[in-house]
Amino acid sequence: MKVRREKKVDRTFGILLVYLIISSILGSSITIVKAMALPPALKSPGLSSPPGEIVETLTPTFEWEKVSDADYYALYIRDLEEDKLVFDSEERGIKIIETSYTLPSGILKWGKPYRWNMRSHGATGWSEYSDQLYFFTGLPGIDVWGGQGVINWKKVSEEVKFAFVRATLGNDHNLVLTLLQDEEGVILDHEDNNIYVDGYHWWYVEFQLPFGNYKGWCAKEGLTTVDALEFKPGVKVKVSSSKLHLRSTPKLMGDENGWNDGFFIRNMENAGKFILVGSYHVGWPNLNLESDALREDAIKEAEHFVKVAGKYLISGYLRPVLDIENDGIKRGTGKDLGEIEIEIGGRTEVKKRLSEWIRTWAEIVSVFRTPIIYTESWIAAGDYLEKDIAEKYPLWISNIGKASPQQGWGIGIWDKWEFWQYKIASAGAIAGISTRVDLDVFNGDIFRLSSIFARVPELYAGTSNPGLVYRYLGGKAWQPISTKEELNEDFAVLCLAEYKGNLYAGTTSTFCGFSGVGRVYRYDGGTSWTLVGDNLDNQVCSLAVYNGNLYAGTAWNGMRLYRYTPGSTNCGINDWTRVVDYTRWSGTRSLYVSHGLLLMGDIGWDRFAHINTEEEFTVDLDQHYGSCIYDYEDYLGNVYASAYVG
Repeated sequence: MKVRREKKVDRTFGILLVYLIISSILGSSITIVKAMALPPALKSPGLSSPPGEIVETLTPTFEWEKVSDADYYALYIRDLEEDKLVFDSEERGIKIIETSYTLPSGILKWGKPYRWNMRSHGATGWSEYSDQLYFFTGLPGIDVWGGQGVINWKKVSEEVKFAFVRATLGNDHNLVLTLLQDEEGVILDHEDNNIYVDGYHWWYVEFQLPFGNYKGWCAKEGLTTVDALEFKPGVKVKVSSSKLHLRSTPKLMGDENGWNDGFFIRNMENAGKFILVGSYHVGWPNLNLESDALREDAIKEAEHFVKVAGKYLISGYLRPVLDIENDGIKRGTGKDLGEIEIEIGGRTEVKKRLSEWIRTWAEIVSVFRTPIIYTESWIAAGDYLEKDIAEKYPLWISNIGKASPQQGWGIGIWDKWEFWQYKIASAGAIAGISTRVDLDVFNGDIFRLSSIFARVPELYAGTSNPGLVYRYLGGKAWQPISTKEELNEDFAVLCLAEYKGNLYAGTTSTFCGFSGVGRVYRYDGGTSWTLVGDNLDNQVCSLAVYNGNLYAGTAWNGMRLYRYTPGSTNCGINDWTRVVDYTRWSGTRSLYVSHGLLLMGDIGWDRFAHINTEEEFTVDLDQHYGSCIYDYEDYLGNVYASAYVG
């Protein structure tokens, strides 16, 4: 018997036909056997390489091409960060008949890289696996600067949901706005009109632009009159060059000490009509400086930023950003991080100075909004920053060319990231921008972005007799978000703290603290609260988040400190671990995070202590006068404590 086999792929019908021709002395016959179906050709979501397409939902719809003669399909989704299959329709017994499938909730998570592929099932069984597509869950965004010129924000908004716009670099500068060709203004009356400085004649002009009216000085050489021959007050002028700088003073200024982005106002005003937008400052810290001089350097840059961007440091705009990267350090210091590290005494000294500079800048800007820290992955992970920077300020990480922000150097001292700059796109990659642009992703959806980063954080207050929690609504209005019953009719709410997106309250059960019971509750929305800590001595006086953990300070059984550890049992207390038990003192009235430490104030006398990240307890000042340490606060690099005497 002679056998010949031939394989042929018919992509029109998506079926692999195997022809078996058998001949013998008894005659010949032809048998056609249908073999495996082809795998589906995937359509969306995703791209052929990671991180792939940014997907704005946790319940995306997957689509693919129809395979002829396929009975049904199987869908497989893998979490690339954990290298774990999170969805397998075949294993779940789901037979997908159509050429699309909407994933149910509870499977995907925000800020994660995924890969998906499929198989089709036909008369003879399962096909091979299809090619793979990659996607990342989050909200797409960009960051821009003046070098990108005029941006069509309406078109941009079709592809992205937020943007950060550069406002300032380094220290003070006199640039107000970059004007464009043919934009018109009028010369205003000013005693210094036509003053000749730096090779130009300067005129004081007002421009009425679609996004506002702006006054400043322009060089005559970049203007032309509209209806008159002579330059004088009242005459209309227009920009004759491709662009022209409007300045706050009649002189040229270089960028030796700093720079204002001339497109900042234009971008903020135009982008804000379509998407969420925020401002950022590129820090030029001078790490050659120490102590007061170092802090003064940071104060000048913070004041410069507030002067330019202050209008946008309000609710409705994204929180401001401090950009800390090697290029900026090189501009401020004259050397990059590696060189300055050698000169000033090693990594520890660089870490100390850079962290102090960031703290000082952030304290000034925090009067308006708590800033976000943008930095490069290798700086975040390279022991250049002290831990309290990560505890106080959210992270925008630059980790270009990776499948996720956790790859490579990762996010360093931060426990989580909020924004990730993952790619520099080529010119025209984003409709409305003709140049290259940085691409970003937010770790969440538009509701989380808006509520956490575009609104001013909410203010809460705790009361006594009865112990209730209120939310501030504005003016003199407060809304109760608890009931006496929800908080077990406890006498007083003594402290509040936010931990991992939830509000926690510390209480005592009776008026007399010595006989009360200390408790901790978690807010669940509406007026609903869950008891998460009971029998925590007589009072829970203070709550604080430190080194990624929630701590509770209690009173009247000694200075005690507990770490929230759900599922544990320690010292007869569920879900909390006692880490400090200093019976010589009265109790932990206050907790405060500063300079990489968790500071502790005594409730009986004016006494001070702290723990470090290893939870090692140290007494800083042991004395027997005063009454207690109520609170701490940072100011210009120093920590201050308030005490009550009487």
